[in-house]
Amino acid sequence: MRNKLLKILLILLVVTSCSKESMNDSLEPEKEINTKPSITLLSPSNNAEFESGTVEQLLTWNAQDADNDALTYNLYFGETLPNTPTVQNISDLEYKVTGLQNNTIYRWKVVVNDGTETVESNEQSFKIKEEQKGVYLEWQNINASAYDLYFGENSASQKIVADTQELSHLFQDLEVGTRYYYKVVPKGSSFVFDEHSFFYQEQGVKIFDGNTSLNNQDEITNFGQKSFTEITGALRIQQNFRRDIRELGWLQDLLKVGSIDLRYIDGLTSLYGLHNITFIKQGVYVRNITNITEIELDKLLSIGGSLDISDNKNLEKISMNKLSNIWGDLILGGKVIFLLNNTTGYSGSIDSSFGNPLVSDITFDNLNNIYGNINLYKNESLENLNFLRNLEGSYKDFIIWDNDALTDISALSKFKSMAQSFAIVKNDNLSNLIGLENITIVAWDMLISENDNLESINLDTLDTTSKLNISNNPNIQNISNLSSLRRIGNGGVYIYGNDKLNDYCGLYGLYEYGQVNGTTYINNNKYNPTSWGIANGYCRQ
Repeated sequence: MRNKLLKILLILLVVTSCSKESMNDSLEPEKEINTKPSITLLSPSNNAEFESGTVEQLLTWNAQDADNDALTYNLYFGETLPNTPTVQNISDLEYKVTGLQNNTIYRWKVVVNDGTETVESNEQSFKIKEEQKGVYLEWQNINASAYDLYFGENSASQKIVADTQELSHLFQDLEVGTRYYYKVVPKGSSFVFDEHSFFYQEQGVKIFDGNTSLNNQDEITNFGQKSFTEITGALRIQQNFRRDIRELGWLQDLLKVGSIDLRYIDGLTSLYGLHNITFIKQGVYVRNITNITEIELDKLLSIGGSLDISDNKNLEKISMNKLSNIWGDLILGGKVIFLLNNTTGYSGSIDSSFGNPLVSDITFDNLNNIYGNINLYKNESLENLNFLRNLEGSYKDFIIWDNDALTDISALSKFKSMAQSFAIVKNDNLSNLIGLENITIVAWDMLISENDNLESINLDTLDTTSKLNISNNPNIQNISNLSSLRRIGNGGVYIYGNDKLNDYCGLYGLYEYGQVNGTTYINNNKYNPTSWGIANGYCRQ
């Protein structure tokens, strides 16, 4: 019996001990298992090649961690992978490497750390191509079935490439100091490339033949990485739905372009990237660039067409200090076309919404000729016209319209003639026309209208104009400065709506000794004499 009891006690002790161990085991927390992160290199793609002259490249990657741990990265980069990180403990998924050299292969990898473990990406590489000696030509893809390329020293007369589907060619074995001509001829297309030329001095010339349109920042970057020095056609930049254009620095190798057309871009604040351009064959259009504050093209020598800078809300400064000739129109603010309607004033059209309301600083130190129209419209902060001080006249219409802050036009003192029409309209703070005293002829219409504070007309030597309209200037009291006027064409003389005007003796010589072929209409002024009255001494009240 005693032995039996002992056995029972032993069994109970064993059971109790096992139960306690089991209970203790169940109370201990489970150990967390860390999941390793993963990492993938994105761009540039492995074995990618970039044009010579590429000096920087953005490296990007992607990493994932199932535990949502905070991740950090070490980047290894170089011609051979270094033993220590190039940059370490960064949290971004990208890094820009700079100082890249031609004809060099670069290798890179990224190591990710989740605080517990590290994982290494695969190794990738990319290459910056060797600089090619010669002149590189690339042309616009117009979806032709094939292309022929003609080339020569005096003209593009020799076919050097036939039936190619490539869009580029490298001219080699060129003689320094020689001008060469080339022309691309597409097949199966009605598109016509012009014949162009280049003057070969050294390697480094890269030409894009045709037009190019860049609609987002990636397109600008990719085009810029090709390091073109010339675009024979139009460079058009206008934002698309991505609205991400923020800088043009990638285009800084450009020296010559056919034309520039920039419109409807929110992110640009300057035209840096176009600052090395020296020649523009046709026109320049900068319109509706919302946040641009300055335009500096101080290496630009000549514009073969028009310069149109209009509807830029925040633009303050324009600087083109080497520009000598504008072969088309100068349009600052908007283009104005007007037609005089005799006694009813004028009508016309304006292709601008709000002009350039903040422009106050314009410098064209070397500008000597503008061969088209000059339109200054709604530059509401512009106080003077000093940027035109070298001009001696206008070859077409000259229109100064709705510039509220303008008080000084004395910089026009070298002007001697206006080959077409001249209009000064709605410049509310302009009190005199000092600067116009040397003008002898305005070949077409002359309109001075709706200038609220204008008191004197300083046209002391004006001899001839086709039509004279002085209207609705509430503070003009006399027109004595017109005493040299002798000839009015078929357009006639129209003076009306000038509330204080009571002295017309400046027109005595016109009506007594000169010639007026058209109508004389004087009405709704403080004093309204007839042409006979002016000629016979009844010229003032």
